[in-house]
Amino acid sequence: MGKNMRDNFSTFEICKAFNFSHERLRQWMKLGFIEPETPAQGQGTRAEFSRFDAYKVGLFDSLLKRGFKRERASKYINIYTYLAQREDVKFIVADSALNNGMQEIETSNFENLEDALKEIKKNIDCWEQIHIINFNQLRKRVDEALSIL
Repeated sequence: MGKNMRDNFSTFEICKAFNFSHERLRQWMKLGFIEPETPAQGQGTRAEFSRFDAYKVGLFDSLLKRGFKRERASKYINIYTYLAQREDVKFIVADSALNNGMQEIETSNFENLEDALKEIKKNIDCWEQIHIINFNQLRKRVDEALSIL
């Protein structure tokens, strides 16, 4: 992260950076899909989003644009983003399968795409769905959006 990069953002700033309405973000927060680091404490106070929260918003929005339902996207961001707090994590692979009617999601983190693809090939017959998130690209895109504020 650069020296002049801020780490906390208001709801208004997050909406501006991602170019969506305040109402949309408010609804996501109200339904528990997105949570700011510091929630508003009442009328007249503002929620504060950390840079890491902004990455979660960026990932959530990206998953929705790729056809995920909000409930499922919310589950995935909680799984993905605990790994992505580490800057050495560049790719996250999530495998999902149904086991006794319950969805299992396993995640692994990799420093490069080649290692991620090797792991997928090794276990390809076990999983119903495989998702690869390029966190390097996500961080870059979100950081660029936040830098205009």
